[in-house]
Amino acid sequence: MDNETKTLSRFFPEAEQVEIRKDSSNDILVERLLEGKNLIIADLKAGTGRDTLQWWKDVPFEADELKDVKFICLGSITSSPDSIQTFLNWAGELKDKVTYIVFKNEKDGDTFPDYGASDESVKFRTNYLPMEINIPRIDEEYMSELERLNLTISEVLEANGASHTLPDNSRKKSS
Repeated sequence: MDNETKTLSRFFPEAEQVEIRKDSSNDILVERLLEGKNLIIADLKAGTGRDTLQWWKDVPFEADELKDVKFICLGSITSSPDSIQTFLNWAGELKDKVTYIVFKNEKDGDTFPDYGASDESVKFRTNYLPMEINIPRIDEEYMSELERLNLTISEVLEANGASHTLPDNSRKKSS
């Protein structure tokens, strides 16, 4: 399920486009689970609203139909305090109903003071032991060119036979 522009569908072309703000859209997630789908990824926009959060709070995680289902929350944060607070708000509601993986996107810098030292984030990390993955900053010119060509980083690396490492930002881009 993808309600972003093209983020998830770039990796999974079969992703179903869903308008998450419609009342019935969230129920598609549970419908897919009941159909026996083994893996469902719901890509929500940053700052997805209160209605969606309320829906997640109402999911009967303990119901027989969902007792064997595992939910993973992939949180993408930047050094922006708003980004971190939005994620921590969701984590504060979902609590231990999900497993957390936090992607620390270094696009705006590689320090995350509000995630590293605030009481709320320390409590979150202590209680839920999230896996954390740093995403190094990629120069804007690389990203613009990938967007223009409608390519993912993985596609470029695979086409060139390269390993899955990100480009060194200190090197000049060759033409």
